[in-house]
Amino acid sequence: MRTPWTAVLASTLALALSAGLAAAIKHSPAGVVISVSGKVTLYSQSAAPVPASAKAGEPQPKFPRLGQTVYAGDRLKTGDNGRAALVLTDGTQLKMNYDTDITLSDRNSKGHSSSRGIAAIKIFIGELWAKVTKKDSTLEFDTPAAVAAVKGTEPIIIVGADGSTCVELRSGKVRMSNGLPGGATLMPNEQICLAPNQKITASLVQPWNSGTGTFETTFNQASQATVTVNYVDEGGVAKTLVLNYAAGPGVTATPQALTGSAH
Repeated sequence: MRTPWTAVLASTLALALSAGLAAAIKHSPAGVVISVSGKVTLYSQSAAPVPASAKAGEPQPKFPRLGQTVYAGDRLKTGDNGRAALVLTDGTQLKMNYDTDITLSDRNSKGHSSSRGIAAIKIFIGELWAKVTKKDSTLEFDTPAAVAAVKGTEPIIIVGADGSTCVELRSGKVRMSNGLPGGATLMPNEQICLAPNQKITASLVQPWNSGTGTFETTFNQASQATVTVNYVDEGGVAKTLVLNYAAGPGVTATPQALTGSAH
């Protein structure tokens, strides 16, 4: 049985972040782990010094905890019994299902940075639910078959072992593209499935029943947590990051209730 953590989440997050930030931080936090169960592995670019036996520049794996700070370049993998949920600094929520492998990137598919901090989430395999709260800056979900560009959107992205990709859209709008001519736009209650190197056309877009039960509704939810992080960015400037999380019992927080900011 999973240990309940709702009542102690705020203090757990604060303690974990304080410990993690004791060492020198060379870049801004990208987000915080707010739920973790089963086997979840974090390959962090900002981890402590690596052992002498490790290859130079090779991120060292560790098991993330509640309140774990994550950064651009970090990779998270869930096992066959593992799940994890994150809140990015702009309030975007991410929930990783079993056997999912993602990397947080500060550059999009064209090599450009984003005002939201994280410009793209690379999904190698698995199932990822997202609620993207920022509407004035595009976030990309980069898969082996396509790039899904979103603003203020709630998609579910499923990537198979062969790189095949399905995107299901509950709300908002998603623009699908890859290196081939063409592309397609998803509207609410629509889905698209395609294989790597398949040309994207509007004919691939199909209706989707968003009322169908999906994995993201089974995650444990915190009732409330506020975490303040003090850190020094790569330019040597002291900054403060505030993450506020609030949700009713058994429901997912709304974009308005889940916010993040750095100043």
